[in-house]
Amino acid sequence: MASYANKLYNVKRGVNTYWLSQPLRTVFAHRHGINLEGGNESLRYKLYAGINEAPGVMKQTGLSGKSVSLDIRYRYKGLLISNIAYVDYNISDRTSPYGSFKEYASLNPYYTIRDDKGNIPLYLEEPLNMYDFSSGKYVTNPMYNTLYNTKDRNTAFEVRDAFRAEYSPISNLRLAMDLTVTKTQSDTDIFKSANHTEFQTGTLLPLEDRGSYLWSNATSLQYDLAFTASFNQVWKNKHLLSTYFRYNVTETKNHTAGVNVTGFPNDNMDEVFLGAKMKETTGDESTTRALGAVATLSYTYDQRYAVDVNGRLDASSEFGSNNRLAPFWSTGARWNLHKESWIQKAGIFDELVLRATYGVTGEQGFSAYQALQMYSYANSMRIYQGSDVVGTMLYGMGNPDLKWHKLATEATADNLNAFRLKEKAKAAQIAREKAEAEENAKKLGAIQVKIAAKAGSNGKLFGSVTSKEISDALHEQFDLTIEKQKIVQADPIKSFGAYEVKCKLGYEVTGTIHVLVIEEK
Repeated sequence: MASYANKLYNVKRGVNTYWLSQPLRTVFAHRHGINLEGGNESLRYKLYAGINEAPGVMKQTGLSGKSVSLDIRYRYKGLLISNIAYVDYNISDRTSPYGSFKEYASLNPYYTIRDDKGNIPLYLEEPLNMYDFSSGKYVTNPMYNTLYNTKDRNTAFEVRDAFRAEYSPISNLRLAMDLTVTKTQSDTDIFKSANHTEFQTGTLLPLEDRGSYLWSNATSLQYDLAFTASFNQVWKNKHLLSTYFRYNVTETKNHTAGVNVTGFPNDNMDEVFLGAKMKETTGDESTTRALGAVATLSYTYDQRYAVDVNGRLDASSEFGSNNRLAPFWSTGARWNLHKESWIQKAGIFDELVLRATYGVTGEQGFSAYQALQMYSYANSMRIYQGSDVVGTMLYGMGNPDLKWHKLATEATADNLNAFRLKEKAKAAQIAREKAEAEENAKKLGAIQVKIAAKAGSNGKLFGSVTSKEISDALHEQFDLTIEKQKIVQADPIKSFGAYEVKCKLGYEVTGTIHVLVIEEK
């Protein structure tokens, strides 16, 4: 009744808060660039520098980017040398301290942002009067977190250099070398002070558990070196011979690291090393190498008959030691029937082609070290007394016979295009699912799920908190879907208190669920 009385009081005094005006703003996105281009017949250059400012409609969000590129080309007789280099730097403020649009859109206009003293309170009214029995949680003031320093920033840096040298000693022969090097780095910083609503649990948490900092870093280095040669020759305007050869070497190195630190007594201490308690560390490293050689030979006679043969030999570090190499091939024939005089006399077809092809191709989609026997220190890092031995857990059996997937199919242009699209879609799906797992791990590290339970006079629960209860609570309170099968409880939860429960999110990504078990009222 007190809540109703407060609303009625606000109605009578004319309170009509337009909550959406608080977090939203009208923004002006702008992009500026300058080009400088010049040179002569032998040397050409192009320089570009630009900035991109795209503020978000939610206050204190947006994207700021800077980029520089340089393109140089030099030509002398049969020699062509080119180099394209660019640098990108972007800063993204992802989450507003004002919260989400949904929070403001669902608020009652009879609530006031500030109390009678002009302060922004934690709760819109007294907690006992504002307890929302439908959702099972207090209604907080979304403006409260704007009083304190928060941070959710991603910084991304990329530099790429593509060098090419091309030489034609004779008119029919072309030789080329390509070297491309790409370096990327991404840092994510998520800071919440001890005063953040996330730590207002109704019970006073220890100082070392209030305030959090999530930091992650991902770096990638890739280089691709390729040598190509092509030759074309025409005889008597009827015979055309074309050959092509390419050899390439590719290496990719990826490294990720992350920490979750808690215990920040005030919002000015917003550096990860100032935290009091290390909650969790994550990281991954991988190096993959691939070699490939491809050769093609095609012959065309009088633009009517054509045959071609293609061969390829690939090697990849992703496969077992017994199956590193894999040969692939294809062959085809083409008959341009519309070039035949007896077809032309019919006057029916503008183009009529008979074509047949057959080939064997392959695919790879394994993790970097799947062929090796792997061990994990996760949940097993224990230093035994009197020794330097730490516990490990076997999570992957080695397979030296792991090999390429081979598929025999008609090597038509449509089939080859469909295969490329399938591979691209598969890689994109894997990347999306892994990114989703990593994002869920970050979200789990930043929240605390509450579970109400009944207990006896001794403080012990009637039974224990199950994985299903944790999964359901995550979905209800934070709209996070984590299947119960992925939640791993080392020990059953049978009493009130705060707990950390591990969950396996897939793609070797492990998250930590912070569970607070409270007494059911």
